[in-house]
Amino acid sequence: MIAYRQNYAALRFMPKPRKVPARRDPRPRLEMPKGAAAPIAPALLDRIAAAVKTGAASEADFGRMANRDPNLVGDLYAGRNVRQGTLSRIVATLDRIEGGLAHG
Repeated sequence: MIAYRQNYAALRFMPKPRKVPARRDPRPRLEMPKGAAAPIAPALLDRIAAAVKTGAASEADFGRMANRDPNLVGDLYAGRNVRQGTLSRIVATLDRIEGGLAHG
């Protein structure tokens, strides 16, 4: 004959509350941004399109090189506004891709 015993400890078991780690943003946001965002000039979009079309870099590669953002070029085509720092990184990346030619 097999005797079954009730596990009373399992009936009263309450798991300890787990501490949820505070999620820290890897890139902390500033309360006051470093400048106003503005739409990008169509001439600069044409330069980006030409750099992508020549095969120097794909859209995702260009975005990663310029701003560590693979969606940058698609967002720019869709009307994304960028701050002055991002704009200067885009121009510097274009100059590097095009061989340092000065475009103004």
